[in-house]
Amino acid sequence: MGDIDSFLRALPVAAKSPYALIAYITSALLFIASAYQRNQLRPVLRNLEKIPQRDRKSVIETTLNTKLPDRLSGEEFIRRERMKYVFLAFIGMLVLIGGVTTITLVVRKESSSDGNHGSRNTKIRVQLWPRPEIKQKFLKDHDARLYLKGEGAQLDLTTFVPTEDFLDETVDVEDDLIGKPVDLTISPRDKYSIEQDRRYLTRLVRLEVYPLGKRPVPPVTSQTTPSGEKVFRTTDLPFSSSVTIVNTNLFQNPHSDPTDILARMSYLLYVQGNNLSADTKLDIVDDKGQPVVGAWAGNELGTSNGKPVEVSADGTSLKTYFAVPSSATGRKLFWRIENPSTEISMKIPVKVIGSGDEKQF
Repeated sequence: MGDIDSFLRALPVAAKSPYALIAYITSALLFIASAYQRNQLRPVLRNLEKIPQRDRKSVIETTLNTKLPDRLSGEEFIRRERMKYVFLAFIGMLVLIGGVTTITLVVRKESSSDGNHGSRNTKIRVQLWPRPEIKQKFLKDHDARLYLKGEGAQLDLTTFVPTEDFLDETVDVEDDLIGKPVDLTISPRDKYSIEQDRRYLTRLVRLEVYPLGKRPVPPVTSQTTPSGEKVFRTTDLPFSSSVTIVNTNLFQNPHSDPTDILARMSYLLYVQGNNLSADTKLDIVDDKGQPVVGAWAGNELGTSNGKPVEVSADGTSLKTYFAVPSSATGRKLFWRIENPSTEISMKIPVKVIGSGDEKQF
């Protein structure tokens, strides 16, 4: 009865895979056949030793309602039927093992699939900003495609929607991919190119798109802000409104309390000081001066080129994006700001107090 219960319990799982179901039915039939053979022989075997040898054949024929071949004795028939029973049971066991193995793989695959569905997804927004010389045709054709490849994931972004200034698309990705390095490829390759084809994935991805063979043009531009301040910019992309601004001052005491930040959040660092320029480099290091793995700083979200987005013409301030990974939580780190023209390097303390989720776009 226990065997029957086991078969019945396994049936719903076996039904999920055609191969497992076939193995299940086959093994059941073989076990039924072997059980039938065993039940037929049981009354004969129970009294066989008490029957004279010369009468055993006729007793077997009468009990089983069959006619044995003339050359086959009663003992030989019993041996043959026992071997047949053992053979059927053996084959049934092999088929059952194969069926159980298949069912296990089906259940494991479903569990893995359920685990993937349970992992948290997040939305990222991708914007393709064309250079002025191709803007009108680029937005009209909106034929650009972007391919993103990261750790165990690949996204094909092919349904961009044109807006007044850029092509726009929003897609779902696994949350764990945020902050991880990804490779970017734009197509058609014979028409467009991008300056940064590898970056850390952020919830807002913005790329300047250049006509093939003409990037970057120019690397630094002089502009005047709405407030009348003259600045130098290393990108034509506008500042992102989705990031939090963090202020620091190079004149502060390097031993003062560190600035608190959260991991997995993109920030815009506003630095005040002297002799700052478009060549000033910024990176994030530990207390031994080693770059922090997974941290980035650059002139666009996710880039790790160390460039400022914008520098005041008088060299008293600069702005740049940065972020640190979850692995940096609880650590005391430093913004390291280096000025190649003066060969001066300064470190400003920062403490990662937790991990946060930045606001969407």
